[in-house]
Amino acid sequence: MTPDEYEPSYRLLAEILAGLPCPIHFLVGNHDHRVAFNRVLRRDAPTPDAPNYYSFDHRGYHFVALDSQEPGRAGGLLDAAQLMWLREDLRQHREQPTIVFVHHHPWRLGLQWIDTMTLRNGEELIGELRQHPDLRWLICGHVHLDQVIQRGGITMLTTPSTCLQLSKVSQAGKMLPGPPGFRVIDVAGDQLSTRVVHLHGATVHDI
Repeated sequence: MTPDEYEPSYRLLAEILAGLPCPIHFLVGNHDHRVAFNRVLRRDAPTPDAPNYYSFDHRGYHFVALDSQEPGRAGGLLDAAQLMWLREDLRQHREQPTIVFVHHHPWRLGLQWIDTMTLRNGEELIGELRQHPDLRWLICGHVHLDQVIQRGGITMLTTPSTCLQLSKVSQAGKMLPGPPGFRVIDVAGDQLSTRVVHLHGATVHDI
């Protein structure tokens, strides 16, 4: 699809989210189109197809958003420039509790089909994260299911999709019609709590 064909979806998303009473931060996934994304959701992008990675502080926490899209491939990759930026960003915020978000999962889930589409240099990313003593959480999308993996002091959370889901047991690619889902994360002090919400035919008034 062309950027012009992608744009209406991004405009609709922006319209839906505009009413939320909180800041909104976007992450790029493998199904996004960077040019259309930047046109609508990131108008200050330095170039039309610039990758979208950044960080920000909020209420004492440091949040990092990475761009793992590798155009033309289902799996992901963080290029050398982004990893260098991440290393410096973490160094500058070494004393802050930090949460990192990236679309592709760096650790395998044990599901053969989806594990062909991981973050290809995931261990390189984890190596950088382990240098930060106050970084314990890594939040991912991509896999259309919820899972928790903990290794060496870092916990990776994956997230269901607001669209179709993937089977948690099938080793072959098996898509399920739903229900739509999302993950809610609450942080307070050094504690993080999370829950997954599935919408079983609910309306806004039912939630």
